[in-house]
Amino acid sequence: MSLQSITHVLGLEFRSLSLEKRRVFYFLMGLILTSIYLVIAYGYGPIETPDGRRELEFSRLLASLDFNLMQFSELSQQAKTAVDMPQAPISYLLFLLLLHISDLIAAENWVYALVGINVLVATSTSLLLVRIGECCGLSLAAILTIFGFSAFTWEANQWIGMSQSESIFCLTSLVTFLFVHRAMTTSATGKSGRWWITAVLMAIACQFVRPTSLPIIALITFVFFFS
Repeated sequence: MSLQSITHVLGLEFRSLSLEKRRVFYFLMGLILTSIYLVIAYGYGPIETPDGRRELEFSRLLASLDFNLMQFSELSQQAKTAVDMPQAPISYLLFLLLLHISDLIAAENWVYALVGINVLVATSTSLLLVRIGECCGLSLAAILTIFGFSAFTWEANQWIGMSQSESIFCLTSLVTFLFVHRAMTTSATGKSGRWWITAVLMAIACQFVRPTSLPIIALITFVFFFS
């Protein structure tokens, strides 16, 4: 294949490829990324971080209270000062539930279960990035660039092997922006309202994965009023 032919193919919109070719691309990309992330998760990791251990104990407290959020909020608020936790533990509620599931699956080996979940989450995040790029009409070259950054950006991928909430927060944040994109592209049909509501609810959910989503909520508000 000549250089001109390669340049032509890379310049094609990814969504202009046949459905079968796109499915094969997603499958291969998912397989490669999952393999890379597994190496990170169980080669570099699993790493039980102090934050992860602290939040595991809070998840066990929540379970011991039969998931009574009022009691948990009161007791955990008293305990957070002793463990030097700046945010209220209930701010991590969804992550605490994920830790509880990991604890149920693997007990004292909970970190192995959690980083396994992180692998699935990270792969889903990368594929969702490609999907958003496809919806935006990006070229095959741009899609391959997304794949490259997803596979080899250590700043993001290092968290896969750790007992941290970063990986799941990246996915929930990206899902929020996908809903925003849907709202903006359906505004002409009069159906954007439900997508805006879904985006806001998802942004609020992000806040209970990791309490750092206020900029996302502010950005949604800005885009809603000025788009």
